[in-house]
Amino acid sequence: MRKQDVHELASADLEYRIAKRGHQVPLDFGDLPVTTSNSFLSKALAHRIAIHSTDLTDEERKIVEDGLINGKVDVVYATSTLAAGVNFPLGAAIFYRWQRYSFDERAHLPINPAEFHNMAGRVGRMGSDHEEGRVIFFPETGSFSDSYKRYLELDALPPIVCRIGSAAFDQLSLQLVASGLCHTRDDVKKLVCTSFSGLREEDYN
Repeated sequence: MRKQDVHELASADLEYRIAKRGHQVPLDFGDLPVTTSNSFLSKALAHRIAIHSTDLTDEERKIVEDGLINGKVDVVYATSTLAAGVNFPLGAAIFYRWQRYSFDERAHLPINPAEFHNMAGRVGRMGSDHEEGRVIFFPETGSFSDSYKRYLELDALPPIVCRIGSAAFDQLSLQLVASGLCHTRDDVKKLVCTSFSGLREEDYN
């Protein structure tokens, strides 16, 4: 879903909830500088709605993600940023649009099946309130009207492969430290050893 779609749908939902239940006191974000995004977010979160996109700062995203984890958000309108490897206790995912603009081909193209299933996999998590999840998406008319059928062909999905190799390990370690995910050598070791690639290597050896 595009950032514009995220904001339009969230704004419409917020207006509906305000009309139905009245205004709620906006949440106070403390010392965070006021931005257009967090001004909207403070009002939306008071009605248990959130947005998640590249427009948010790291602090604003953390507020949204903490709200999801702590059960304080009912609905989150998001771009694909929410699917970037973070697990949330989500009960359903609705794909409003499943096409993305390709700057190389200068056209909107369907997302590939692997990306679709990565985003769909954000719902239904063992050990959460939603151990089973629902995924809803709509066929679209036009030149890509049959593309959505590929998302249902589970046998046609590409095999899962390890992405961490010894050749790029030095660069990966630097990226983990630079991004703030790891602070020490032991942090890097723990993260890599619990990754898919690390566990696969453990099985092989």
